[in-house]
Amino acid sequence: MKLLPQIRWAGFGWVLLLAACSAPEQKPNTGSGSANWKITPDSAGPVRLGMTAAEAAAALRPSSRVTSPSDQLPMIINSQFVVWDAAGTKLMEFLMADALKPNRPGNTIATIMAASPRLATAEGVTPGMTIEAAAAVYGPAMLRKSAEEGFGGEWVSFARAPFGLRFSVSGPQGGQAGLYAPSTFQSANHVPGALIHTIEIGRPFLN
Repeated sequence: MKLLPQIRWAGFGWVLLLAACSAPEQKPNTGSGSANWKITPDSAGPVRLGMTAAEAAAALRPSSRVTSPSDQLPMIINSQFVVWDAAGTKLMEFLMADALKPNRPGNTIATIMAASPRLATAEGVTPGMTIEAAAAVYGPAMLRKSAEEGFGGEWVSFARAPFGLRFSVSGPQGGQAGLYAPSTFQSANHVPGALIHTIEIGRPFLN
């Protein structure tokens, strides 16, 4: 039984990877004011950490809808709830505290991944914004990638970004964003036009 948290977070990592690989290509955004929902260390628009899925769905109506995972499919490919706007554009995803049983009554949101330029931090940084544009707001960027073979997660931190936010990144056409020396997993350099893919909030990212 002591192995369960390890299994849960291993599966959680694969969820983030598969979500990133399956997401549509994002267009660069330079913070032109298109966002209308705010991202904070505990919320994305009307969705807050600690809500149940039903509470999130109620808060999002009528402008958005939520699709839920199926308990019949493997957790590693199907544990996230997805929020869509009326036009069918993905706005965000969220994961529950009990990722093994996402539809369990009383389960609460543990992680939110904002995926649309409609959501912005207080300083105007959004998913789809280039790393260069975000660095102009938050200061120098440092990229890092997962050391786990085959996982492929990649993130950027900024010198002055708000505590509690994590920024996943990708190249402008998908693929790797950072330029890494052999056998290294951290770099201050990235490919031109590399993008913020999602802005993630939640307990796993606060330390």
